Amino acid sequence: MKGKELYMNNIDIRYWKDNTENTNYSSSPKFSADLYFGAGFNQAIKENRTIRFIPFVKYKLKDNWMGEVRERISAGVKINFVFDL
Repeated sequence: MKGKELYMNNIDIRYWKDNTENTNYSSSPKFSADLYFGAGFNQAIKENRTIRFIPFVKYKLKDNWMGEVRERISAGVKINFVFDL
């Protein structure tokens, strides 16, 4: 994929203008990929409501997010509240 930087404002530029060359925008591919490992459990609150806790570890296989430096490994807890209809 190739990217462009487009610019528009409400004063003098009313239509999208290609501003790629003026800002040194890199059109190199911006692909990233993660591995996501998680396992969790459900806790019933009421008959039709459940809360899920899923601890996870995420590992970045490929990171190319606009030149920012980010950690390859991150961890957290995903919490879902589920309504059964």
